[in-house]
Amino acid sequence: MKRILFFTIILSLFHLFCYGQDVNKQAIKIDTLGKEKKIQVMALPVVFYTPETEFGVGGGALFFFKNIKDVINLRESSLLITGIYTSKKQLIVNIKPEFYLIKGRLYIDADFKYKLFPNSFWGIGNNMPDSLRESYNMKTFYVHIALLKRVSGATRFGLEYIYEKHIITETLEGGQLAADTIPGSSGAIISGLGLIFKHDSRDNVFSPNEGTFLQFKGRYVSKLLGGTHSYNKFEVDFRKYFPIGKDDVLAMQVFTMSAFGDVPFQDMAWFGGGIRGRGYYNGRYIDNQMYSLQLEYRIRLTKKFGIAVFGSGGEVASKTNEFFRNFHASFGAEFVSNP
Repeated sequence: MKRILFFTIILSLFHLFCYGQDVNKQAIKIDTLGKEKKIQVMALPVVFYTPETEFGVGGGALFFFKNIKDVINLRESSLLITGIYTSKKQLIVNIKPEFYLIKGRLYIDADFKYKLFPNSFWGIGNNMPDSLRESYNMKTFYVHIALLKRVSGATRFGLEYIYEKHIITETLEGGQLAADTIPGSSGAIISGLGLIFKHDSRDNVFSPNEGTFLQFKGRYVSKLLGGTHSYNKFEVDFRKYFPIGKDDVLAMQVFTMSAFGDVPFQDMAWFGGGIRGRGYYNGRYIDNQMYSLQLEYRIRLTKKFGIAVFGSGGEVASKTNEFFRNFHASFGAEFVSNP
């Protein structure tokens, strides 16, 4: 194993992705639509530590709209608003609405994000040595809006619009980004359209105990749409959840990404971070192709606390025939607090 991720303390926010429970019982209810309460609010204070952020604090709120739901699986529309600031002076503000229209026949999934994010860069490739590490600072404006139509109870198909503006504000003198030899090193505007196929039979979107998630995305980015680069990008995300006993869950994920064309490094496959390649710095390995594997066993220790033990790994490459030459693996655990 190349890296080991030791216990990461993540309070309140990240439990949403680790444990299944009836969030309605934990929410703070607010009556804004009459006698019957229609909106529930959950406060989300956050304290965490990751290699790329070091210590971070923040918070936000998760709103559930009980009268705007999918009538088939009874999922409620939601609005997540969060803000995070780290000891490395990184700032992330995120607004993520998910709304079911016409009783769930239409679904809007959007993501609005502002990031001021000092970060590290090693170059493009699966074998970049630690000695090439350089620092840079980037400001990002991020808008993704998808509209999906229900094909069957758990399956949807639709369109996505993508707009991202990445502004490089600081680079290392004499480094790879300063030399402007890396696509996107002088900044990038990503503007494109995409197709999405999604099958989601999970019992809970935020904290699944069982079910299947399968999503395919195909993206066309072009200068004709106002961007600075033109390329195609494809993603497949498969996740499966198995309940073990009363409270424990076994979860698995397989993720692949392929991009072709003039791809800025900001939209290449990034291996590392809290989502794919845990235990590695976010973006430690970057290239046009990637696969990642993850297996996780989630254990509830008490009513309030639990632990998620995981193993993960993967690779990046410029072409798929270059895979399976240097597999990057990690294992570890996350200690979590339930509300």
